Amino acid sequence: MEIVNRRKRMMSIARKLRREENRTIGLVPTMGALHEGHLSLIHEARAMCDVVVVSIFVNPTQFGPGEDFGAYPRDLGFHTEIVVLPVVREASGLAMSSRNEYLNDEQRQAATVLSRALSQARAAYEDGEDSSRRLIELARSTIEKVPLARIDYISVNDAETLETLDQIEDRPALLSLAVFIDKTRLIDNVVLGKMKKQDAAGANA
Repeated sequence: MEIVNRRKRMMSIARKLRREENRTIGLVPTMGALHEGHLSLIHEARAMCDVVVVSIFVNPTQFGPGEDFGAYPRDLGFHTEIVVLPVVREASGLAMSSRNEYLNDEQRQAATVLSRALSQARAAYEDGEDSSRRLIELARSTIEKVPLARIDYISVNDAETLETLDQIEDRPALLSLAVFIDKTRLIDNVVLGKMKKQDAAGANA
């Protein structure tokens, strides 16, 4: 294992692996505080690629809807194929996150409303509902029934371009939300429709 803290050094390693040794690199982007969700990504990357890189990148825009998705692959500065995997969840349905440690038992129970809201919206989509507004309203009405929950945002976006959608048509959509449980801000999402691998073009090394 090698710890790299300079972009130029990482570029040099990546260039050697890809161009000289023709090896594939799996990138697992994190913001530290590793948990089982991250480990599942590392295991998948090891199965798919020759070399695994785990980045620790504190992104100041991490709390904006979808902003991390576009920023992470550019860290290494070369052409990247994004592989979308399911969110890893606790038995209660709560998405794994280091922020869950801030929750007491009552708050942790309240936080399960995020996954319930997403599941109900996904079920409605699978039953034929394609209006973003109605899907958002369904998720909102579910969350608003929980006194400890305060909605920051609920959004439906194109799963690849992140363009805001009024209606879901023939492309996968990302239903994402951020909700405060007391003072702790949690995020979660679900893909509506079948998500394909996405090519994200960074600066080619």
